[in-house]
Amino acid sequence: MEAHEVDRIADDLLRFGEIEEVAARRYDMTQLFDGDAFFPINQWPSSYYTLFMNTPLRDIDCFRLFLFFVGNGCSPHLITEWLLSSLFWSTDRNAFIKRANQIKHMIRNIDDRTSDWFYFDIEHHRLLFLNGNRK
Repeated sequence: MEAHEVDRIADDLLRFGEIEEVAARRYDMTQLFDGDAFFPINQWPSSYYTLFMNTPLRDIDCFRLFLFFVGNGCSPHLITEWLLSSLFWSTDRNAFIKRANQIKHMIRNIDDRTSDWFYFDIEHHRLLFLNGNRK
């Protein structure tokens, strides 16, 4: 995924006219996250499920969730849409822009930070760096 694709996802979300449309999309995404495009929710550590369901997220929580999902093989497009759509209810458009910029930063730097950034690996039940080494 390229950083400019975050802008396209953000633009698509901003085209939704009603909160109900975003809520319906998030419901559909939840189904994808729960076994269709990712591990079933019952296999996730409870702390990540809690973060996943919380809105809005702090920057560090967004970072942790993004790495958790991408590290475990989830589509960056899907987790990006989830993270951005969680801010749809915010009246602060700057928060939406800030989150999009944070995700773009992560995407731009992920390949250079594989030995620094880590995530909880569901299959191995441990923290791994993005390069596969144990933390």
